[in-house]
Parts: sequence; structure tokens; C-alpha cells
Amino acid sequence: RFLEHWRLLAERLPVHDLLDQIYQESNLRVAYAVSAQPLARTQVVANLDAFLELALNQDGGRYPSLSRFIDEINAMRRSDDDETPDEGDVEPDSDLELAEVDEESEMSEEEQHKRVRLMTIHGAKGLESPFVMILDANHTAGAADHSGVLLEWSPNDRSPSHLSMYTKASLSSPRTQIREEEEIISQNENWNLLYVAMTRAKQGLWISGVAKEPTTNNPVGLDQKSWYARAQFGKLPTLELIEESTVEQPTPPNSAKESGPTADVFSIEDFQISWEPAKLSHQQQLLDIENGTTVQPSATTEAEPDPEILEEGTHFHKLLEFLTPDSSNPQRPEMPSAQEIMNWLGIDQAQAQKLITRTQTVLEASALKPYLTSGEWIAAWNELDIASEAGRKSYRMDRLVELEDHLAIIDYKLTIPKVGSEKYEQYHKQLQNYRAELTRIRGDKPNKAYLISAEGKIQEIY
Repeated sequence: RFLEHWRLLAERLPVHDLLDQIYQESNLRVAYAVSAQPLARTQVVANLDAFLELALNQDGGRYPSLSRFIDEINAMRRSDDDETPDEGDVEPDSDLELAEVDEESEMSEEEQHKRVRLMTIHGAKGLESPFVMILDANHTAGAADHSGVLLEWSPNDRSPSHLSMYTKASLSSPRTQIREEEEIISQNENWNLLYVAMTRAKQGLWISGVAKEPTTNNPVGLDQKSWYARAQFGKLPTLELIEESTVEQPTPPNSAKESGPTADVFSIEDFQISWEPAKLSHQQQLLDIENGTTVQPSATTEAEPDPEILEEGTHFHKLLEFLTPDSSNPQRPEMPSAQEIMNWLGIDQAQAQKLITRTQTVLEASALKPYLTSGEWIAAWNELDIASEAGRKSYRMDRLVELEDHLAIIDYKLTIPKVGSEKYEQYHKQLQNYRAELTRIRGDKPNKAYLISAEGKIQEIY
């Protein structure tokens, strides 16, 4: 029952969320800790945590399906030792924590639920609790580095394309761009960590922060880049302590004296924990899995996107990126054989041949050659990342081509949806965001956005 339940979840959950739920519902960490040899116990549990972290961090956790993630892991296993994942780090207090496994088994369920556990976010991976508090969330943005090492090394290259020391005063183009890319990666890792922290909670989540020293420009001491600030931007309700006034206010005649806050004021004094509903919810969840309730089809469930279509789109993007020259790689490589594509992408022969046919159709279309293969451009970039002015969003263009009279944003799709459809409006909004940010960065030249399909068609998106 559990396997069938998880198999269905794998069709709609991201890989990290799926593994996270498996860890929780099967009590996996404790089960492994009990079964492992005493000397290996801490390393076994650390490896489980490291695997869960790998699912979140590898490629930003963006996998269209579980099979793609498995292919990626297998590719890592077959690669050099330097590329394979390291074993999990064993924290200093791991031995003490795991030594309590037997003690926990002797505790009553009620006693286990009433405990308060303090741990780092990394230590909480794979665990869940009815109620979670995130502390010191106003100090989560790392201090800016004023000096360091800049390293640009694409996974597909055998050696770094750039390596240098820098100070804040000596940064100049193109090193500034490399530093900005590193900052975007760091921000994404920071968001991944916040995601892990928030998803530990099953019923209630509280985020607490300590204000910084107030200044003229920041009288409330809120760090705008912190998790606490993000929670406020998301309009999460704020709990305020109600301080008792030391000055007695005059009471109007014929009015009853009130004590305490009014009934419609929500304050920290209202915080009460009820463990019983959380326990019943968890028990019911496990019973539903064992009884097969969770694997019953729902009449109201909307059709999920076909994972195979998502994978085909991913492969189509990858092969086009490999075959289209740009400013850094002006020589167009030869089309790989079906066998080479099968080995590279982990697909069967029929899928490889279908992918080759689609890609050749695009590359041979006369209307597309000015943007893909002609080389008659000022500059071209594949998989170009740009960040918004505030640095809060990042965008990745499939391809950007600079021509004499305009900049062309190219977005690859298997098919171009009908104008006015929901999917078309989604693509339209996406490309409008690209155009707006590109206008801000390159206001010297107008830009246009195009959809290119696997049928060799091109359509401008206004």
C-alpha cells in the first residue's frame, strides 16, 4: 500500500518533496538508525540526509520526473570520483542524538509529541512536526564578500574558463557578471534552505526575528533581504506582544472598566498548542495509506501534465542548445548519432530518433536560420540568465541573438499554442517579463520575442 501510494505521488510531486514525504511517513531515519550497526549508525543517517539535500540542490531541484532524477544520479555514479556525491557530514552531536533512539522507543507517544527539539535546518531535513518555529529569521542574509576568488567552470568543460582573485574595488566587467551569477546561485541556495525550514511544519509555522539597530533609513530594524522580511512581503499575519501601560488612563463616567485585549485582537497570548489533533491527523494519514484510500482515483482531480511530454521538451532544449552556435562557441558541432543521444540522455532508440527528426526540422527551417545557424549576427547566447533590478527574480532565456536592428529573444517549445489559449497567455506573460528586463539592461536597442516550435515554425509574441 505504501509503495503504491508513493508511486502515485511520484507522478505529481517534485523529487525532493516526494523523498521528504517518504522519509516522514515511513519514519525512515529512525528505522535505519535502529537497524544499522552501532559504528556505522551516524554515517548511515548522515548519508540519508545528504541524499535528501542532493535532491533539493542538484540542478536547483528542477526535475520534470523521477526518472530524470534517477538518470542524473546514475550519470553522477558513472562519472569521475570528483563528480560523485560525498558522504553525508556527521554532526558532532549525532552520536548523542542517535543514542537516544532506544530511549525514544521506551517513551510514550504522548511524551514524544510533547518534546521540544532544537536543531539546525540542515539537521531537520527529512523530519516533520505539527508545529515549527524558525528563530532569528531577521539575520539570514549573508554578509557581502569584499574579497575572494572568482571561479567560472561549466560542468561540460574540462577546465575553468575563468579564475582570479578579487576585491570589491577591483571588480570590473566581465568579472562583475561572474560575481553576479555567483550571488544568484547563493540566493537560490538560501531560498532552498527556507523552503526546507517552512515545509517541516504540518499544522502551524511561526517565524521569529530580532530587529537590528534602528537607523534613520530603517527605524524598525528590518533587514529587507531576510526571511522575516520575505514573510512580511507575503502578508503573513504578525503577532505583537501587548505591553501593559504603566500610566492609568482616565475612565469615562458610566463605562465599565475593561481588562485585557478586546476579543478581536490576535496577540501572542492566544498561542496555545493542541497536540491531539496533530496526533489524530498523522494516525489517520497512515491509516488512509494502509487502507488504500490515498490511491483511489478522484473524480475532481485535474489531469496532470504527461511526464513524458515534459521530458521530451527537456531533451529538445538540450539538443538544440548543444547544436546551435553562439559567441562563445561559434563552430556548430555535428548532429550526434542516435546511439550517442541514447547514452547521453538515457532514452530509448525510438525517442532518440524522434528527437533527431524534430531538431533537424528546426535547424533546417529557412525562417529560423537567421536566429540559429547563420552566424550573421553581432552576438548570440544560449541559456542566458538575467536578474531583475532588485535581484529578487532571475530569468533564463533559451537563446538571445543580437542583430543589426534588434535583439531577438528565442524560446523553444514543442508546439506553439493557439492565440488566446491559457497556455499562450502563460507564454506571453513569461516573454513580456523577459522583454521588460532586457529593455532595462539593453535600452540602446529594441527587442522582440519569438516562440520556435519543433515543427520548424516561428511566431513573434507582441
